[in-house]
Amino acid sequence: MKPEHLKLLRDKLWRLNHLYWIMDKEGKPVRFQMTPEQLKYFDGMHKEQIGSLVRTMTNHVASSARAETLKQNEDILQGHRWIATLDS
Repeated sequence: MKPEHLKLLRDKLWRLNHLYWIMDKEGKPVRFQMTPEQLKYFDGMHKEQIGSLVRTMTNHVASSARAETLKQNEDILQGHRWIATLDS
């Protein structure tokens, strides 16, 4: 890997604004871009807080995708079973 690429990958802000994709209101994938408010909040965060925020965002996307999959397949599904595991 080229040194200039490694330098970019070490930059948390660059990674957030260039490597993550989200769905827009029409359901199309778009590159995530932090708003000025998010940038202000990000500047005051610690590494652990950022990791927690990313995990929360990831879980939200997974949950939304799961719900949408169930919704789009209602005609072939008889129901679903919810299984939760509590861990620390």
